[in-house]
Amino acid sequence: MLKNISLLGFIIFLFIGVISCDNKTNKKSIVIKDCTGGYLQMEGGDFRVCNRSKVENIPNGTEVIATFRSSSTCEADDEIVCMMYHPSQGDIRISKVKTR
Repeated sequence: MLKNISLLGFIIFLFIGVISCDNKTNKKSIVIKDCTGGYLQMEGGDFRVCNRSKVENIPNGTEVIATFRSSSTCEADDEIVCMMYHPSQGDIRISKVKTR
C-alpha cells in the first residue's frame, strides 16, 4: 500500500514537472507584426502568437517581456491573411506580456 502511494506521488510530481517545462517565463522578445499575423521574435526565430489580442495594442518592433507556452492548436489558422509567407518556429499562446 505504501509503495503504491509513493509511486503515485512520484508520477504526479513527474507530470507536474513535464507540464511546467512547457511554460516560458519572462522571456525578452520583440513584437513583430505584418499582414500574416503577430509574432514574438527571440533566440533567432519568430514564434506566431495564437492569441493575437495580447499584442494587438503593442507597436511593431517593441521590446517586451513575455510569459507564454507552446500551442498545438491556433485560432490564427482561421484568420484571413495576405499571401505573404512568414516562417516561424512554432505557435505560442501568451499568458502575460509587458513592454520594457
